[in-house]
Amino acid sequence: MESDTESDSNDVLDPGDNIEVVDSVGHTLTGRIMLAWKASRVDLLYDFDRAAFLFSPNRTVQEYVVKNYAQADKDAAERLIAKWLLPEGTLETERSRLMASLVTTLWKEWGEFLTNFILFALVLK
Repeated sequence: MESDTESDSNDVLDPGDNIEVVDSVGHTLTGRIMLAWKASRVDLLYDFDRAAFLFSPNRTVQEYVVKNYAQADKDAAERLIAKWLLPEGTLETERSRLMASLVTTLWKEWGEFLTNFILFALVLK
């Protein structure tokens, strides 16, 4: 069994693992980490994170949302409707009709929420 000092002496950094080196090929440790990051970063921002941002009742967040929301945020909310609210095994035509109804209701109510939020925020100023 190695002592702590022996294992520490074996943990010498490899010159190829220099974190200052930009390596788009993946030869260094940093390069390998960055390649893994680039491959998975799209999946790191989940639909429910985007939807939570969009529908947050927090005043500061809503002030930001009014000015900065993206179509991707709205698309994420619609994907959540499809995942959570549409029953499994329904016919495609019924599924499309139900999806359209739910999405229409969602954006109508979200618009009303934003209108009321803005009016309420003006009253508080």
